[in-house]
Amino acid sequence: MVELVDTPDLGSGNASYGGSSPSARTKQSRHSLKVLSSMHIQNTATNGLKQEFKVTVPFKSIEEKVVTWLQDKAKSVRLDGFRPGKAPLNIVRQRYEEHALQAIREQFVQTGTQQIYKENNVRVAGQPVYDFGSLDNDQDFSFSISFETLPSFELKEFSKIKLETFDVKATPEAINESLERLAEGYRQSKETDKTQSDQAVEINDAFAKEFGCKDLEDLREKISSTLKNDYDRLARLYSKRHLLDALAAEYDFDLPSLMVKNEFDAIWQRLEQEMADAKANGELSPEEENKPLVEYKEEYQQISERRVRLGLVVAEVAKKNGITLSPEMVRDLMIQEAMRYPGQEKEVVSFYRSHPEMIEQLTGPAIEDKVVDFIMSKAAVKKTDITFKELQKKLKGILPQYAEEDEDEKPSKAEKPKKTKKKSETEAV
Repeated sequence: MVELVDTPDLGSGNASYGGSSPSARTKQSRHSLKVLSSMHIQNTATNGLKQEFKVTVPFKSIEEKVVTWLQDKAKSVRLDGFRPGKAPLNIVRQRYEEHALQAIREQFVQTGTQQIYKENNVRVAGQPVYDFGSLDNDQDFSFSISFETLPSFELKEFSKIKLETFDVKATPEAINESLERLAEGYRQSKETDKTQSDQAVEINDAFAKEFGCKDLEDLREKISSTLKNDYDRLARLYSKRHLLDALAAEYDFDLPSLMVKNEFDAIWQRLEQEMADAKANGELSPEEENKPLVEYKEEYQQISERRVRLGLVVAEVAKKNGITLSPEMVRDLMIQEAMRYPGQEKEVVSFYRSHPEMIEQLTGPAIEDKVVDFIMSKAAVKKTDITFKELQKKLKGILPQYAEEDEDEKPSKAEKPKKTKKKSETEAV
């Protein structure tokens, strides 16, 4: 199994900062301050990024809140045999005590969680885990809360990072090859019977006009521009990979175990599916066929840790340098995503507008690209002119389509070619 590498969708959008729920970022009211005064909060354990707290609320405080809740309820409740708002409190209590207890407990849990985050100045990674133990109605109410915090680290000088970028020109030979392929595709599309199938297509001004160009020279220029854009995109992928390698080597800090687990689970699930598909299609090498999948777990665990660490670094760079996306860019990303589902565009856009938290999955890769551009603008970058063949060699191990051997190194027909890398082997960080 070949080492996994970086691609544009690093997934750093998931490494965000702030409380894990809206309540963690809301302002406290006078009412919540009164609630706080009746709670006892104790830090019971701290282990690396993981923290545990115990919150205890005296039974007396619970009872006072329950009575207040029931009194408010009695003012408007309609019960058989009583005029609206005239039912005795003991009757209202019989009917609604459990509702009152649940509401009051939830209030203490929410307010206690806010206070823990505020007093300890924590940035929570993921959702907290609660343990409520016994919920007897006539006893103190206590619960435990455990969570992991995002690591704190200082960003290092980007000017010390050394990178190489490439300028790849579209050569006349490459343009001619593209023209030949275009002509062959055109010929095949125009076939009507076998007698015409072998007729060559003349590459001239008339041919160019079939593609909306003024003349052959105009078509050549458009092909050259297209090739150049493709080369630039591939060269950027190379530089981005080496930039991420440099960042991975620069930073070493503890990671939230839940974030790593979630990342590993996502990669592993994709790998299992790809391996099953490859096996069914006979695409696995004998070595891969006989190797138990579990033997890859250590490698993929390391990959997951790298992805999470890089995601946190990218998120920190974006935060410290105010790197964001404009509303117009976010809108365009939603539209692009919607266009992937013909006939359901309105539903897709509506989904993202009603689920703002999901937009982060769209914006993450775009913000990551802006962060990469920002760091490269600060790094020590050397630009080199190379040919496309030279770029292809450099892309080996980075993109799956360039994992094969060079043309002059390909085996003879009698030899069995090597298997190509699967997507999951090349897109994880």
